[in-house]
Amino acid sequence: LDMLIKKLADQIDVIKNNLQTQLPSYMVPNNFIFMDEWPLTVNGKIDRKALPDPEEYRHHDYLKATNPVEEKLIALWEEVLGVSPIGIKDNFFALGGQSLLAVRLMSLMSHEFDQEIPLSALFQASTIEDIAKLINGEDKTQNQLPLVTLQPKGENTPIFCVHAIGGNALNYRPLSLGLGSHQPFYAFEAVGLRADRMPQNSIEAMAKTYIKSLRKTQPVGPYVLAGHSFGGLIAFEMAQQLIAANQVIDHLVLLETPSPAYINDQLMKDENDESWQQQWLKEIVRLAKDELNLDLNSDEFGDDLSLTDKINSIIEQVESSGEDLSSIKRLFNVHLANMEAMASYKANLYPGDVTLIRAEDSAGHTNDWQQHIDGKIETRVVPGGHD
Repeated sequence: LDMLIKKLADQIDVIKNNLQTQLPSYMVPNNFIFMDEWPLTVNGKIDRKALPDPEEYRHHDYLKATNPVEEKLIALWEEVLGVSPIGIKDNFFALGGQSLLAVRLMSLMSHEFDQEIPLSALFQASTIEDIAKLINGEDKTQNQLPLVTLQPKGENTPIFCVHAIGGNALNYRPLSLGLGSHQPFYAFEAVGLRADRMPQNSIEAMAKTYIKSLRKTQPVGPYVLAGHSFGGLIAFEMAQQLIAANQVIDHLVLLETPSPAYINDQLMKDENDESWQQQWLKEIVRLAKDELNLDLNSDEFGDDLSLTDKINSIIEQVESSGEDLSSIKRLFNVHLANMEAMASYKANLYPGDVTLIRAEDSAGHTNDWQQHIDGKIETRVVPGGHD
């Protein structure tokens, strides 16, 4: 048995070393499970639900902290992720980390070490060892907002994706992984996520800012632009501005993006539209303070208060308990600024072709794009809902 364990450990080291020469660190899996055979469905496909839980096979010969910064980080990560023990080489995403947990974690780390740690840092510093180097000033290669590097390697034309209404790029990580190591992939984050920058409240201004950053990475086209939901509107405007600058757009891809006609005619006039905003914001606040049981529709807040006033009231309550919500407040302000930008956007007629990816359970908000596009629309329908 000892010989078998050593053989498997040696194989894992070989696999990891090989992957680390081809992939960014955040793409290298933390856990490996060797299977004698794949569990199959009656149709002969891999039965993913029958696969073993990677966490149960986690290699527990983890590396302990080597300095006080790593010790503090381990405590914070274990608190947020609900996983213990955590080693300094364990990967945030492999431990179950996702975008909302990242917001909570970055807020705690920034407060603990009295320095700003942007969400995008997790793409290049997704282990405690890497984050500690960033905090200690040893790592000078971190992302510079608004452009975030998810996967820089590969010979294909780079893809540039624009953030959704929440402003951060973490949600694009699964897509970048799915496209593989031959596809360079970048994403834009809202500038308002930085402590020293105010949110932009105009889609035209965002597009101009993002293009400036885009052309530092890829000076000339052809360009591949994409965006999910609200991000598709910014990608659409970026394509307009790039064409006006005599650049070529290879592909413009809108992922579940509401058409400007739908936004003007329905979305902004829907009296019940606050409901989905409330759910999103309640989730953010819940992550800030789990024990607070908050109801935005309760008498405590009153019908005469706007959504913004209600959320600010909640933030004040949480902060009065000693919680630092600076990063979460920035996320909230970015969300509001993006809502304002979406409501005021006046789209020009786009001279090229567009690929529209629509969810099977879409509510119809992706309709009516043709009136904004002079070229062809190729529509792809995929399983799932808007998110």
